Amino acid sequence: MKRLCGVITLLLVSFAGTQSNIASPPQTQQTRETRFEVMTPPTTDTVSLAISSDGDKIAFIAAAEGNYRLWVHSLASGTARSLPGTEDASLPLPCWSPDNNSLAYFGDNKLKRVDIDTGKVQTLATNGRNGRGCSWNRDGTILYAGGGARVIFRISDEGGPSLPATMPDAFTPQLPHFLPDGRHFLYYGVGGGVFVAEIGGAAPIKLVDADSAAVYSGSGHLLFVRKDSLYGQKFDPVTLKVTGDPFLVAEQVPVTAYMPAVSTSLAGPVIYRTGLVGTARQFKWMDRAGKEIANVGEPMTIGSSALALSPNGRFVAMNSTPNGNSDIYLLEVANGKLLRLTEDPALDVFPVWSADSATVYFGSNRLGPFELYEKPITGSVPEKLVMQTRATRPLRDASRDGRFLLYKTSADIAAVQLDGNPRGEFPVIQTPGIEDWPQFSPDTKWVAFQSDESGRVEIYIQQFPAGRRWQISKGGGAHARWHPGGKELVYIASDGQLLALPFEVAANGSEIKMGDAKALFKPPIVRNVADGAWGQQYMFSNDGERFLIATVEEVRSPIKVIRNWKP
Repeated sequence: MKRLCGVITLLLVSFAGTQSNIASPPQTQQTRETRFEVMTPPTTDTVSLAISSDGDKIAFIAAAEGNYRLWVHSLASGTARSLPGTEDASLPLPCWSPDNNSLAYFGDNKLKRVDIDTGKVQTLATNGRNGRGCSWNRDGTILYAGGGARVIFRISDEGGPSLPATMPDAFTPQLPHFLPDGRHFLYYGVGGGVFVAEIGGAAPIKLVDADSAAVYSGSGHLLFVRKDSLYGQKFDPVTLKVTGDPFLVAEQVPVTAYMPAVSTSLAGPVIYRTGLVGTARQFKWMDRAGKEIANVGEPMTIGSSALALSPNGRFVAMNSTPNGNSDIYLLEVANGKLLRLTEDPALDVFPVWSADSATVYFGSNRLGPFELYEKPITGSVPEKLVMQTRATRPLRDASRDGRFLLYKTSADIAAVQLDGNPRGEFPVIQTPGIEDWPQFSPDTKWVAFQSDESGRVEIYIQQFPAGRRWQISKGGGAHARWHPGGKELVYIASDGQLLALPFEVAANGSEIKMGDAKALFKPPIVRNVADGAWGQQYMFSNDGERFLIATVEEVRSPIKVIRNWKP
């Protein structure tokens, strides 16, 4: 009997060991670090990648049958397939459900959920415009940033009300990333670095300075980007403290709007892309039919956004990050030479030109909160504008008469009067929706802007400084530009076409007569232009017959995978 019991015990132990091996994911059976690459279809969204909770599937955005949509690649089988119905998927990267069966993503200005097997798409939240990341924990809570709000929201993975998960933050929190306990999470504060917070908890704690959001690796490290390089640093998710010094993991890792091309899973794998290909731009002159006329300079492997052509047509001002720090640069149109205007370690962003093309106004957080600065292009130290601090929101445009600046508040549009003493500010556009990217007409009598007050981003014009408002676009529109002669308004339609809308203003200045919108061409620019991150990617020539466009091309950039990372 004792012998029989011993045999049974041995069999049970053997069976238990077999079951343990079967239940373990494949990657835990090997302790050796392995590295390999996964090729994906062409894409312009190289930072849109996310690895599943079990470390087996990778989601990304790429071209499929002439359209962009979500894809899922299985590391176990080596196969990839696109998800029909997700053609509206846009940056930032999607996030996986804890059971690895669903993805949450931003599309059509909403936070959505798609089931991987059935393809069913469900809208979770409608305030997904300017979506800035999501994260999904085990109890079914999704954190996300969107709607231009200064908080991180939380919502059930079945939908329902969106509730604040953080207090309003001057650093505009975005790109949340849950830690293992499912209550604490990382986020990126624009101009402030990487923070850790707790749902409904106390004040957030700053962890590190970085040029991108951070993610947590199962190896016990934070991963973040500084000056185009991916770094790791030891982090304890229980004590919420970083220790040791940052160390280099990889070089030339793309960052778009603080989103790094890196993703991690508690199951072990780390994935990322390299090459900075996702931020390359080639400035081109094109005629009104979309025919290429000439290139301006060489392709720029740096981020370039908030483009503004000087009134004299000599320079394009932009904020760019060639060294990992956002500064104001000038592209000389005649020869393609790139000149650096600001050199402060702080964020210098959203440049606009003075009427005489001699000065650039821009925002900077060099003294803490964002303030407004001006700098002559011939040199000298930037000087802070003397004005109320409420006018420290992102700049958008300057009037050709040199008297006003337009800027964006949290949801509306306001103006600063430059020729007053002291310089005064006042509201211009206030609606129930979110407005952005206002543009003065050449005669400063009108402001064109985009708003989602109808439930979809459309183009409107309004009299300045106050007056009647008209909806210009139908079926969606973003990023309007005035013809230099004021005879038409051009904007990007929802299908990516550049449309020109002629109109006339009545003699009394209070009525307009609109013609029929004419499709010009589909410029090869950043997708989902209704997103506020990039701003207009095209500019009128002074004669109104050409466009200077920051074009972008699809690229093939493999996703690099590290299993059992041994930092």
